[in-house]
Amino acid sequence: MSKESKMCFTRTFLSFVFLFFCIFSQGVAEAYESKVRRARWSGPFYDDSPKALRETVEGFLKKVDQEKLPGKLIALILPHAGYVYSGQVAAYAYRQLEGEDFDTVILLGPSHRVPVRGASVYAQGWWKTPLGKVKVDSELAGEIISKHQSFHFDEKAHKDEHSLEVQLPFLQATLKDFEIVPIVVNDSSEEFCQLLADAIVSAKGKKKILIIASTDMSHFHPYGKACLIDGVAIRDLENFNLDSLRKH
Repeated sequence: MSKESKMCFTRTFLSFVFLFFCIFSQGVAEAYESKVRRARWSGPFYDDSPKALRETVEGFLKKVDQEKLPGKLIALILPHAGYVYSGQVAAYAYRQLEGEDFDTVILLGPSHRVPVRGASVYAQGWWKTPLGKVKVDSELAGEIISKHQSFHFDEKAHKDEHSLEVQLPFLQATLKDFEIVPIVVNDSSEEFCQLLADAIVSAKGKKKILIIASTDMSHFHPYGKACLIDGVAIRDLENFNLDSLRKH
């Protein structure tokens, strides 16, 4: 085989390899984009029947009046227990979303079952509840991941996590058209929280986002003591007093 023939063969072979790689990669990307995280906690934490779940959520919301809030709504703090325990409490926050419009909801919560170093940002696909599917904002998720080496996607951290999943039925009942970026963390240090906050602000661009901070403020306290503890936390949040908040 002449030198020219060898070069022609090499170019043809490499072109075939690259074409195969591109087609295969596109297939993988499309398959991943269509990947669905199915509801893990429908049944134990909330109704697994679409009709019963919608009636439950709407029943919670109907018991709450929508308030006229000063300023622009950018974040909510929500509990993540079973609906029988915290559904009505969550409704007080979610009721304020009616009539609002957001491009993307960033769901931020703790990882209860899988240790997470940094932040696990769910990268692509869909999340499904009995009320339907919600698309992951892969563009924004990718932008956040690109901001720091400690941000990554660990699917195992999200598979059995309840803190974010339980927020979706309320969001589906109050918002019309939105995407999500689920993020779970274990690091609550001031340095890491600032790092993640900066990444989100830098990555969001012109998108109108809502942040859902999923946290149970306290566990198993008598009602009076729980109100006292929560009152201190609310005061610190209103005053942006991070040092005092961390002490409590």
